[in-house]
Amino acid sequence: MYRSVTLRSELTSGARSQRIGIVAAALFVVLIVVALRLAVVGGYPSTDEGIYAYYALIIHDRLSQDLRLPNDGMLMLYPLMTSFVYSLKVNPIFALRLIDIVPDALAAVLMLRISARLSGSLTASALITALFFALLNHPTFIQYGFKNSFFIALCPLLYAVILFLSEQQASSSRYFAMGVLVALGVLLRETLLLFAVLGAVSIFVERGTRRLMYYVAGGLAAGSLILILAIALRGSGGVSSFIAGYVDSGTGYGAFGDMRWKLFKSSGQLAAQAATAGLVMSLAATACIVFASIRGRTKQYLKPLAFWAAVALIPFVEPLAKLGLPYHFSWSLIGLCGITSLGWSACKFTGRAQKLICSCLCIGVSLLLVRPQLDYQRSLFWGLTYPAFKETHGKYWANESIQRSNYLLMADEIRRVAPANATLSTSAAMLILYPLTGLRPPCYGVSNLTVTAVTLRFDEKAVKRAIENCPADVVVATERDLPGSSAVAHAIRELPQYRPAGRVDASTARDYGNSSAELFLHQR
Repeated sequence: MYRSVTLRSELTSGARSQRIGIVAAALFVVLIVVALRLAVVGGYPSTDEGIYAYYALIIHDRLSQDLRLPNDGMLMLYPLMTSFVYSLKVNPIFALRLIDIVPDALAAVLMLRISARLSGSLTASALITALFFALLNHPTFIQYGFKNSFFIALCPLLYAVILFLSEQQASSSRYFAMGVLVALGVLLRETLLLFAVLGAVSIFVERGTRRLMYYVAGGLAAGSLILILAIALRGSGGVSSFIAGYVDSGTGYGAFGDMRWKLFKSSGQLAAQAATAGLVMSLAATACIVFASIRGRTKQYLKPLAFWAAVALIPFVEPLAKLGLPYHFSWSLIGLCGITSLGWSACKFTGRAQKLICSCLCIGVSLLLVRPQLDYQRSLFWGLTYPAFKETHGKYWANESIQRSNYLLMADEIRRVAPANATLSTSAAMLILYPLTGLRPPCYGVSNLTVTAVTLRFDEKAVKRAIENCPADVVVATERDLPGSSAVAHAIRELPQYRPAGRVDASTARDYGNSSAELFLHQR
């Protein structure tokens, strides 16, 4: 697909200066990623990272007991890979955020290689990759770091693209390896499945049916092996619990109904605002490609443009099918990065002077548009990260920060009222409270009571029975505007064995302060 787009400064050259340039470019993009990530490490705890941190916690507990996996929930490979943090005497949230810098930086280096291939310029690829990975690390998308498994899943996918673009003789084993890599990426983040389909279509169009068969074989072999091993480690009933995890997740998303479209629009607008520089650059690049194709009467850019446009558009499917949040749209930046790199190569048709003027203009506009993000992340560093590491050496958040976070206040309240060896049930996706308090649910079914209410079709009597069948010492209820939240709140209030024990009021001045939370203590 990209054979006509060659790298003018051949990256495989043995020249010393070329090697130094490659290392310098890689260090440059890594430095950008690391600096932006470290700036926000000390941010408040958030909902999405709480989901991954909770699964890492219960996986660690089960592995410590009998080297098996919990017989509950979805696959969760990334929490499995990071569960070791609970063996360390560190703040698990800070540790997980620091760990996630590694795949982020690695993905940036891999994208640099791809960008260099597309653009034909190592300098241009370094600047383009740095810009788009700076945008990918906008707090609107990553919040404070450990948001989800996107970056770890991105690494094998990008390496598969590198193999596809390689000018070396492509053997059958190369396409088998590509299938293995794509399968690993999809299993790390299941919603990236459509990228596997895009890979299959690209291989079929460019390399034919035989290569496609090896790609599919590699994907099926790796995917099947990992799934069989993961299910076997769950023990008896592993298949049914594995399927139930995805069914329950789908049921939960389905309960949002029309709210999904509203979130799609509002989150899309937020994402567009955060990624304005990337949109401007990719639109300019597209114009260059179209102009070069018309002026040069060539079709050499059409296939790669179609591929990277597909990479940019596929991420729109997930927020339509689930709950649209800004980070879903951020994944389009990978496709836009590819388009921008391709556009740089197309600029050779406009002449040196025009290309220099255009380049300086794009760089200036990008810096102007990115500056508010850089200023914001700098303020987060001085306001949250620096105080946390100065006061507690990274063991917890600074005292001043605790008063500005509903989750941290809830965790303090829970520790205050909880008896020794207490268990905890939360609701409204507040799974972050488990790693914050160190408490565990009495059973998986009541770890997130809002999901329990949704699966029980909002039947308050059924919710009460579920709580009574597996009672936690402390239950956190909220009437946050999520399906099932009110059913949980009403059910727990009607249970005589639970009494109110604390409350954190709503306050828009606090992080996640949109709604209040009530604590109920089980009377033994």
